[in-house]
Amino acid sequence: MTRQLEAAGLTVDWSNCSLLAVPDFDIEKELPILVARNRPERVVSPLHEVLDLVACRDLVRLSKQVTFEGAAAEMIFDAFSDKKFIGGSEFEYSDGSGRSRRELWQAGGLVLRYYGTPRWFRRLSLHAARELPELLEEFAQADEEGRRSGAGRVTRM
Repeated sequence: MTRQLEAAGLTVDWSNCSLLAVPDFDIEKELPILVARNRPERVVSPLHEVLDLVACRDLVRLSKQVTFEGAAAEMIFDAFSDKKFIGGSEFEYSDGSGRSRRELWQAGGLVLRYYGTPRWFRRLSLHAARELPELLEEFAQADEEGRRSGAGRVTRM
């Protein structure tokens, strides 16, 4: 459908689109309501705007079942080019074995929880933005546990 709109000289304004939930025989269908703008130049929408509309709930549901690791985590994380850093921390192990970083990022209606080490371990999980307070609390507790354990030094970012 978006190709036809673009062919007509229109560009989808994803940030102003919505889904209309329509119950049909005990099954809820979602119909897209697209808002288009007249733009002569081709505009590429940020991925998070499209995902907000069509896939946010599915990605969050999938993330509760699957945690992305390794190259898949890196690729999905990088795909969200328009993301905002919320906060995080770095843990440096006292025994000199290395460091790890935990970060929270927001991309539209999604929160990305990203964990990694300098030796290329990566883990990514996606969450609904409404889960942000719980994720921040979880990070604060993990930081406090790291400090109390004496296993390393925690630095907030």
